[in-house]
Amino acid sequence: MAVGLTACGSSGPTATYAVHLSVDRPRTGANTFDIEVEGRKGGTPTEIGLEPVMPQMGHAYPPVTATPLGAGRFRAAGTVLTMPGMWRITVTVRGANGAEQAVFPLVVE
Repeated sequence: MAVGLTACGSSGPTATYAVHLSVDRPRTGANTFDIEVEGRKGGTPTEIGLEPVMPQMGHAYPPVTATPLGAGRFRAAGTVLTMPGMWRITVTVRGANGAEQAVFPLVVE
């Protein structure tokens, strides 16, 4: 079952983008995240990064650069989540206005 997470930052939409993050059956090990970015106010993303963090355990991993799939769609394959529990997935969207972040909570069972 795919898990779709829609958020645009921990306190609302970013200034320039609406971001949708989805992952099919989040699990320990490698995961593939699909990211859809819709520009608001004329924003066009040039690069997407995805960074998994597990704050409770102090786990933080280097960002994975997402591959563009076309028309505001990106894929971050091989994103490793090392254990079950609550994760925070930060999506960084870079564009003409600089970098903006959307944060998504994710439970891995």
